[in-house]
Amino acid sequence: SGTFTTSNTISGNVLNLARHEIVPSNSLAYNSAGGAISGTGASASVSFSPGTGSNRMLVVAFSMSSTDTTTDVITDIDYGGINLTQLCTGTNTNNSHLEIWYLLESDLATLSGSNSLAITVGDSQSLVWSGQSLFYENVNQTTPFGSCSTENIQTAAGTTTNHIVTGRIASSSGELTLGVFARDTINSTTVTAVTGTSRGTANSSYPGAVSEQAGGGTLTHGWRLSTNKDTVAVGVAIKPAAATVLTLSGALAKISSTCAASGSGTCTDSSSLLSLTRNNDSSAAILDITKTAGA
Repeated sequence: SGTFTTSNTISGNVLNLARHEIVPSNSLAYNSAGGAISGTGASASVSFSPGTGSNRMLVVAFSMSSTDTTTDVITDIDYGGINLTQLCTGTNTNNSHLEIWYLLESDLATLSGSNSLAITVGDSQSLVWSGQSLFYENVNQTTPFGSCSTENIQTAAGTTTNHIVTGRIASSSGELTLGVFARDTINSTTVTAVTGTSRGTANSSYPGAVSEQAGGGTLTHGWRLSTNKDTVAVGVAIKPAAATVLTLSGALAKISSTCAASGSGTCTDSSSLLSLTRNNDSSAAILDITKTAGA
């Protein structure tokens, strides 16, 4: 207990404890694969569900190989009739090309059931292309990505038949990094991810592949190819949703008194102003504050 002495009349709160809490967000995570899409012409589509989760994002990694002298690029890409946003591109001079596109929660929330991912490219001459669709959850919806990093590797004749394509990505703890690559001509080349986790579908009939790693520092994504190819790689970090600051409007505790000095100059409250107890075998208070005011 404590004793407080004053010659003034005390009214209102003597102590008011307010508070706010920071509610951490759930961790950024890979949710699921949508569908793999591939084509040898101007357009193709595949249908899949947007799944469930909070703060979702759909990422589509597009890779292309072409023998045409012009670079074929996506002219239209939509999911459930909603246009995706382009994040970054990469091109090797020997006709390998890639693009990364995405769609955020505000659009995904309007979709349910199976929806079509449709891709159209600008030129259908002598090309092979593929698209990998991946869902992530608890993504920062304001700034979902860091900066893209692009790297070209053009292998010369006579070099080793096993080489690594690298995309060096600046990242922080709590982020996830994506690496995407595309190669030129398709000749049943075996593709093996040597860093990170493979995402989507990678096989010898697809001109590209995707891998994922947990963030932290500058990272390299690599793939080993069974034959020499001219390649391009792009890497980028996905950022997690920010923690929520929860402001509570009520007071955590109040100490109040309307005790006024009497003719004798003293006044004693008849009960505790604040008493905190614990719910265990002990009946004693953890904290007990009383007050005696006097002249």
